[in-house]
Amino acid sequence: HLFDKASNGNPDAGGDAVLSGYRQKIRQAKYKEGNLVDVRCLTVDPVSRQCILTAKKTLLTTDIENPIVEYTPLCLEIGRVAAGFLSKVDEWGVTVTFYNNVHGRVPARRLAAELGVEDPRMNYNIGDAVAARLLDCFKRRHKEENGGYYYQLELSLKTVLDTAEKSVEAQETANSSSVGE
Repeated sequence: HLFDKASNGNPDAGGDAVLSGYRQKIRQAKYKEGNLVDVRCLTVDPVSRQCILTAKKTLLTTDIENPIVEYTPLCLEIGRVAAGFLSKVDEWGVTVTFYNNVHGRVPARRLAAELGVEDPRMNYNIGDAVAARLLDCFKRRHKEENGGYYYQLELSLKTVLDTAEKSVEAQETANSSSVGE
C-alpha cells in the first residue's frame, strides 16, 4: 500500500486538493505494479506492525554510514549535519524527523534570525527533505509519567557556519578541552 502524507489533500499537511490530484497522476505513472523502487526504511513500529519507507532522493543518497538513529552521544555529536524530513510545520517552527523516529525542533524565531523566514508555513511543507545541524540535546522529564525521560533536540536549518561562528566554535572547543585537563 502506497501512502503519501504530504499529498492527502489536507491544507494543514502541506498539500491541497489540486496538488494531490497532480501527485496522484505522477504516482500512478511512476509506481506501477512490478516495477522496482529504491526506498530506505525510516522507522519500524512492531506494535502496529508498520514500516515507514521513503523514496525521497535526498534521503536515499545521504549519510548512510552514520545516520542519526537514536538519542545517544555517538549519534548526537553537536555541530553535526544530517538529512531528515519535515514532519510538522506550524507557526512556532518546524519539526525535523530523522531515522528511527528521532526528531528535533527548529523554532520559528531561529528560522527568522538565521534564514529570514517569518512564517514557516509559507516556506515549508510536511515531507520536505532538509539538512539540519544539531545545536544541542536536552534530557527532559515527562510531566504525565512517573519519572520517565525524553530527549529534545535543538536544531538549525542553517548548515553552513560563517567564519565568525567557526572561530567562536573553535575557541569554545579549545576552552572545553583545557578545562578537562
